[in-house]
Amino acid sequence: GCIDFVLGEGMSARSVKLHLKPFTLVGATTRSGMLSAPLRARFGLHLKLDFYDEDSLTMILLRAAKIYSIELTESAANRLASRSRMTPRESLRLLRRVRDYATLAKPNQIEANFIDQCMKSLGIDELGLNETDRQILSLLGNRYQGGPVGLRTIAALIDEEERTVEENHEPFLLRIGLLEKTPQGRILSNSGRSYLGLPVNHQLKNINTNDSANPELPFESDSTEIE
Repeated sequence: GCIDFVLGEGMSARSVKLHLKPFTLVGATTRSGMLSAPLRARFGLHLKLDFYDEDSLTMILLRAAKIYSIELTESAANRLASRSRMTPRESLRLLRRVRDYATLAKPNQIEANFIDQCMKSLGIDELGLNETDRQILSLLGNRYQGGPVGLRTIAALIDEEERTVEENHEPFLLRIGLLEKTPQGRILSNSGRSYLGLPVNHQLKNINTNDSANPELPFESDSTEIE
């Protein structure tokens, strides 16, 4: 194939034809809905990548540990994988932080308990939640009795941008079932209530499926909440 380029402007403009060797173009996006239909149609094969399981992440971490010259046990790799939010990128980021701690502590071998110490100092718990994740859950559970609460309110109260909350924190909280989204806003699931040590809400199913909001619960009618 070939591509025609126009170089210059006006009377001095000229067309240059660039001949291309056969190639494969691969595109990746987390927002396919924002792509135009003609652009999507030009890609012959559409695939959706799922989250990684802990076994796959453990293998990735063990391989990366060899590249980084880190003595990492399999149990330590598995412990780190469980806190990696189901993504290799997060696994490798945490592994590099563990390497930093190991540089100072100088352990002969990185065991699971060393991973626990590192994650505690980074503010990451057993589920992989960070401080902002916990702020969101605590806000819903303790201040708003489980919700619903609008995205705008959540972002304002934890001093974050709406887009940051929606793209960096909500997907994982939804994925592991601690948070739910309704037309009225975000609500804390019963798993989320258990995580915070709050009693289970037996009416949660009715709240989640009923279009009319409970008058005793905070309600936001922002159009941004309907997604």
